[in-house]
Amino acid sequence: MRMNAAQPLLGQGWEFQALAACAIGGVSIYGYEGSLIGAFLGLATMQVLANGLVAVGMSPYLQMIVIGAALSLAMFLDARRKIKLDIMEESQI
Repeated sequence: MRMNAAQPLLGQGWEFQALAACAIGGVSIYGYEGSLIGAFLGLATMQVLANGLVAVGMSPYLQMIVIGAALSLAMFLDARRKIKLDIMEESQI
């Protein structure tokens, strides 16, 4: 701090990528479900996706759209899985 080496905006925007990585890795948006290995694999998938988008020369703004689409797809699949599990639980009762 005294050397003026700290950057206050370092890490800004990483929250979105962390959320997307967890959702892609299988951590449920409803909570209480998921694994550390799944979150790690989701993070690895997100990193490969981000590096691939940089390698093809895609604009950073379009990269956020692609990551958002991946997050939306992961959330949709999680919600669909949750609905199917709820239906199966109700039919067993």
